[in-house]
Amino acid sequence: TILIYPKGSGSTVAPYVLMGLIYTDKGPKGIVNRDICSLTIPACSLLNLPYGHGFESDPCMEVNTGDLVEMSKVGDKVTLTVLERAD
Repeated sequence: TILIYPKGSGSTVAPYVLMGLIYTDKGPKGIVNRDICSLTIPACSLLNLPYGHGFESDPCMEVNTGDLVEMSKVGDKVTLTVLERAD
């Protein structure tokens, strides 16, 4: 599962919640934000979790719930590819 959302908001508790989900094997395999999230970056860095932001097109509008998506990184560029659309 790749978690895709526009941008983070809220308190500094959010990274700890994410870390708790990862430690219990209930967290995402990667996170994508439309806009960079200063709350999410530290947690992703500590957990070695792939993180992408700043795409040319809004990933929240390009990917639908249930789509099979590939997240890849070449250099500093993260790419999302929809492999299969959900019914």
